[in-house]
Amino acid sequence: MARHALLIFLGLMALPCISCSEAVGCDGGEFRYEFTQRNLTFCKKLRRIDWAFGWSLQEKEGMISIGFQARLQKRSTWVAWGINLNGRMAPVMDGTVALVAVQQPNGTVLNTYNLTRASALSRSHKCLPTSDRKANFVNFTNKQALLVDGTIIMIFATIVHNSFVIANTTNDTHHPILHHLWQDGSGADDQFCLRGHQLDLHHFDNRESLNLSSRKTVWPDYPVDGLRTAHGVLNIIGWGILVPVGLIFPRYFRGVVHTLKNWQIPHILIEIFAALLGTTGWILGLVLGSTSTGYIYVAHKALGTIIFVLAALQVLALRQQREKDDRRSTKWVIYHHFVGYSLLATIILNIYKGFHILDPPLGYQWSYYGLLIFMGAIVVLLEIWTWCKFLSGRALYREP
Repeated sequence: MARHALLIFLGLMALPCISCSEAVGCDGGEFRYEFTQRNLTFCKKLRRIDWAFGWSLQEKEGMISIGFQARLQKRSTWVAWGINLNGRMAPVMDGTVALVAVQQPNGTVLNTYNLTRASALSRSHKCLPTSDRKANFVNFTNKQALLVDGTIIMIFATIVHNSFVIANTTNDTHHPILHHLWQDGSGADDQFCLRGHQLDLHHFDNRESLNLSSRKTVWPDYPVDGLRTAHGVLNIIGWGILVPVGLIFPRYFRGVVHTLKNWQIPHILIEIFAALLGTTGWILGLVLGSTSTGYIYVAHKALGTIIFVLAALQVLALRQQREKDDRRSTKWVIYHHFVGYSLLATIILNIYKGFHILDPPLGYQWSYYGLLIFMGAIVVLLEIWTWCKFLSGRALYREP
C-alpha cells in the first residue's frame, strides 16, 4: 500500500502526458462503426494512435465478444491481439493465446498462436499456428479479420472461458479480469512463422489488465507515463544541466565574482542541488525498473548507478579537501577533476540512452542537445579568453 501511494504521489507531480482512455460506449462516435455493427457494448482507445479495443460480456454463458483495431505502421505486415489466462496480475507473452492477422498478397489471413517462453526469448515464433482446440483451453469462435481503408486491420472473435462467468450470488466478489496484449511486427513467411516485434517501450507497453465489469484498468495500477516523464525531467535538469554548469563555474568565474568571500560556495550549492534532483530521478528509475515485467534496460540502469556512485564520491570528497599548502592537495585536485569529468561523460551517454528508450518528441531531444552545444561553445570561448589572459601576463585567477 505504501509503495502504491508513493507511486501515485510521484506520478501526480510529473508533467501531464498522453495515456490510454477509459472505456465508453462504442456508439459515441469516437470509434469505427464496425464495433457497433457487431453489438460490442464498450470500447476504449489504446496507447497508440488509431488502436482501439471493444467488448461485450455475456456473463452467464462465460463468453466475451471482442473487437480490436490497429493501424498498420511502416513495414508492419502483421498485427496481433491475445489474452493470457495464467492468473498473473500483469499480462506477459509467455502463456498468451493470440489472434494474429497477417497481410498476404491475396488478403488478410487470421490464425491462432500459442506464445511460449521459448518463442519470446528467440524473438521468432517458430511454431506453426495452432488449432483453437489446443490453444491453452481457450476457444475462439466467429473469428474474422478485416482490412479497412488499406491501413487499418480489425480483428473480431468470440471467446468462451469459465473465467468470464460471474456468479449471481449477492456475496460473490468475483469480477472477470481480462489480461490482454496487442502487438505488431514485420515479416512472416509462407508457413506463417512470424518475426519478432521491435524491442522498445512502445511495444512493451502494449498490454493491460482490464476489469470487464467495472470497465477499469487494474494493471498498471499507477501512472507509469507520469513516472517516466518525472524520471526523465529530473535527471536532465539535475545531472544533465546543473552538473555541467557547476563544473564550468569554478574554472572560469572564480576570479570574476569579487563580492564572494569564498568562490567555492556557489559551486558546491549548485552541485549539491544537482545531486538531489538527479538522485530523486535515479530512485524513480529504480522504482520503474522494479515494477516493470518482461523487460529491463541493463546498460541504462548500470550507467545510472555509476552516476549516483560518482556523484556520492564527489560529495564525500569534500570532507577530505586539503589546504593549498598541504602537499596532498594536488592529489586531491587531480582526483576531484578526474571523477568530475568522468561523471559528466557518463551523464551525457546515459541521457542519450534514455532518449533512445523513452523516445520523446525530437524537439525535446534537440533542445537538450542544442543546450549542450551552447554550453560547449561558451566553454571554448572562455578557455580561449583564459589562455589569452594567461599569455598576456595578467593572471585571471586571484584570491579574494
